[in-house]
Amino acid sequence: MAARKLGTTFEFHINAAFTSYESFQECVERYENANFCKLYTRRSRTIESALKRTPKRHFNEALKFAELELCCIHGGKKFISHSTGLRPNQSTFQKGCPFMIRVKATDDGDYLMISSISGNHNHALNKESYDHLPSVRKLDADDRKMAEQMLAMKVDKKVVQNHLIQKTQKQVLLYDLHNIAAAYNKSKGDCDSLPKEMKKKGNILK
Repeated sequence: MAARKLGTTFEFHINAAFTSYESFQECVERYENANFCKLYTRRSRTIESALKRTPKRHFNEALKFAELELCCIHGGKKFISHSTGLRPNQSTFQKGCPFMIRVKATDDGDYLMISSISGNHNHALNKESYDHLPSVRKLDADDRKMAEQMLAMKVDKKVVQNHLIQKTQKQVLLYDLHNIAAAYNKSKGDCDSLPKEMKKKGNILK
């Protein structure tokens, strides 16, 4: 087998080895940020599942997976439309991108190793498109909570948007704020209606 080289750069290469799933994921994130693309796990087999097939095999528990297949979000799984034609303007991220990375545990079970890299991205890779991806625009828990509080106080959405963009350096859209407000109001409504539902069912609230 070819010599292993620990993966540490922004670029993936055959036989790059990782001592844990976390270190591999860190490399994935560096690659995504450096190349303005997002990958997702299309297929995987956990160590637990692999041990059911080969119970005597050794695995480093930090690997978590025995096999992984990562694809670009613009490819990997062929999109089949079931549209009736009533909403012709609906879009999909699928562009048939063939980029794929396969990773598997080494024979000794100590490392995750890139076994193959196939295809090149068949779409533009640029910061503007990358920054507008939903997974990149997504706010962390603290920033989302702040947005919920500002929206609950009826702060103008444009003001909230500008504040979040300056604070997070993310391309927060008004559409994102609409969804955050809707989810917050629904959650609040569910909590407010809980006592009434419990009373209807004969439960006693103390």
